[in-house]
Amino acid sequence: MKKSKIAVVLIAVLLVFCLCIFTACDSSLQDEIDRLKQEINDMQQQIGGYEADFEEKTVTVYIGEKCFEVTTRKAYFHDLLKDLLEEGKISAYEYGDDDLNPFITAIDTLQQDYTSGKYYSVWHNVNNFSLKGVSSSWGNPSRATVEDDGYGNMMVTTTYQNTKLYYSAVGVSILPLVDGCTYAILVD
Repeated sequence: MKKSKIAVVLIAVLLVFCLCIFTACDSSLQDEIDRLKQEINDMQQQIGGYEADFEEKTVTVYIGEKCFEVTTRKAYFHDLLKDLLEEGKISAYEYGDDDLNPFITAIDTLQQDYTSGKYYSVWHNVNNFSLKGVSSSWGNPSRATVEDDGYGNMMVTTTYQNTKLYYSAVGVSILPLVDGCTYAILVD
């Protein structure tokens, strides 16, 4: 189900891109482009059953050992990370691809170690099955433990700073910010 939603989003993005190329000079189709962009945004906001929440919320964010208590109206983790950079609270937030599908290439002073197989990992404690990583045969982050959720699903978890966190099954652009929740970017 998640793959089909992602595929729909990617197809819609491709359609918007094509429309932009073919209608760059035709302002009469701008309304259609805007409508398609809104549809992409609506689909993105419904991943995991979460609607975009632009209400004020307070979350805890760990970037390695650094901890931030943040009050925001942002809906997604990616937007909050961009704000932390803009406000000078972190020294770097670089990502590849684009805002719809970013993958972190640099975050503050955390360093990946490719020779040791240590990469950025995203964790949270949002209690929603579709946002939690399930143990897989390709491997789990080194700090991970695997825990049965009571329904036979083997969830990837860790305890960090005395908080139980789930390995994120989704990227930072669709990981919703939920009031009172904790988010972490670590190197595993």
